[in-house]
Amino acid sequence: MVDLVIINYNTLDYLNKLIESIRKNTRISYNIIVVDNGSNDGSKEYLYKQEDIKVVTNEKNMGYAAACNQGIRVGIGDYIVLMNSDLEVTAEWLSPLVNCIKNNSDIAVVGPKLVNDRGLIVGAGTGFDFQLRGWLSPEDAPEFNKIADVLSVCGACYLIRRDLLEKLGYFDERYFFYFEELDYSFNAIYNGYRVVYCPESKVYHFITGYQPHSSNSGTRKSKEEYYDESREKFDAKWVYTGDSVLKKED
Repeated sequence: MVDLVIINYNTLDYLNKLIESIRKNTRISYNIIVVDNGSNDGSKEYLYKQEDIKVVTNEKNMGYAAACNQGIRVGIGDYIVLMNSDLEVTAEWLSPLVNCIKNNSDIAVVGPKLVNDRGLIVGAGTGFDFQLRGWLSPEDAPEFNKIADVLSVCGACYLIRRDLLEKLGYFDERYFFYFEELDYSFNAIYNGYRVVYCPESKVYHFITGYQPHSSNSGTRKSKEEYYDESREKFDAKWVYTGDSVLKKED
């Protein structure tokens, strides 16, 4: 059983398309869990009509990491895929991810090849040079058609294993938006596990889905502000030497 945890904030049109694509293209056993972070666009009303979906609703935006943790905690699956709402999955997308992690006990995280609507790669992992691999390369570029160990995979579609939560913990909720998946990936590597890019699974990512919003002040922060705040937290916690991941704090 796999829990598909979708984080939604005012992206009803994307959310509906994602859910329909999951229903159409997923053959192995799964649960859909949607955490709605205070949407006011009709998302909640739509979700309550879906009998096959477990819904968690927040009155305000709790942040991406906190919403992920909420979804993880209500699930029961051996594996968890954390998903942005602006995705569409393709035929048999889930089986390669599950098989990859199921057959390798040292793998903690797996992610698919993410492609935009122009057929260009927007997710092939972060390489050990700390650069995005394959960004805007053609989706059939041969160098990104191979399974690879990476520093991280994109948090838009991010598979983890439930049996490691006790050891690795949940997502660090100090990250409101950005860096939460890189933090989890670094923690996995720090604890001796692998993070793997699995291009046998392809998922479309339209980039514009989940949008942050500060619920405390009532004013919208820019993405740059969220990025800078999270980067500061990340840099205070981790060091990457180019050869190994080191932790500054416990």
